Amino acid sequence: MNCKTVLENLYNDDKSFLLKLKIKIHKALCLDCADKERKLRMAKRIMLNDFMPPPPDITDRIMAIIGEEKDFKIDTAAFSFRSWIFTGIFILLSLTSVYLGRDFHTIVINNGLHFILPLGITIGIIITAYCAVFIGTHLNELCEKFGLHTEVDFRDSLD
Repeated sequence: MNCKTVLENLYNDDKSFLLKLKIKIHKALCLDCADKERKLRMAKRIMLNDFMPPPPDITDRIMAIIGEEKDFKIDTAAFSFRSWIFTGIFILLSLTSVYLGRDFHTIVINNGLHFILPLGITIGIIITAYCAVFIGTHLNELCEKFGLHTEVDFRDSLD
């Protein structure tokens, strides 16, 4: 193997095992090729470190993105406490009136009671979602109304 072939295939990633072995043997015997490879590796390392700095750590990028985010606040003034209560009562009456309607009895007579469980689960999910959003948007008002503490200091419980 000659020096020109070694230098051409030095950074070829598609080399076969036999070609890699021949290149290693040639570099062990030819000090000129070994020196050129060492200089090429050093130049590559300098280029990568100086001109192309390593990317920042993923945690640094995430923390930078989090630091740039603005505080998200829910505008609870758009709907008053009373509006939420009336809306909740309306939803509850609408969902429970399903059981009292004429159509419900017709379906039960024709199909049996196979659909009551899925219907009950659906109604429960809707009521639960409404209550969760209601409590989440009016947490401070509810804490003040019922005399609950809004800030908890866990250090007191450790003593």
